Amino acid sequence: MTTELRDGHDGTGPGAITPDGCAVELYSRLPVGDEPDIIAAAVPAGAHILELGSGVGRVTHALLERGFTVTAVDESPQMLERVRGARTICSPIETLDLGGETFDVVMLGSFLVQREG
Repeated sequence: MTTELRDGHDGTGPGAITPDGCAVELYSRLPVGDEPDIIAAAVPAGAHILELGSGVGRVTHALLERGFTVTAVDESPQMLERVRGARTICSPIETLDLGGETFDVVMLGSFLVQREG
């Protein structure tokens, strides 16, 4: 299943393709890096984190394991289907409306996968 792509975006890969061109299955296979440790060292223990562009929850799940509360936002319902243990919100970041809700930390990470050669 492919969602309608945003203007200027293109993508291929296994399974569903998100509006920004990401292959959901590919992202679900990627290991988490050191991002959760960097975040844990920089924010208060037990913080409530708003994770913008959470994808499949690669970082989300690691943050939950470290005792954080996470609200995961992504515009792809196929990505969010793979997030477990966090509150999920399906919305583009640009139009996200949380009605004045506040968070201890707002996180907008990015992950680039580049083919070599």
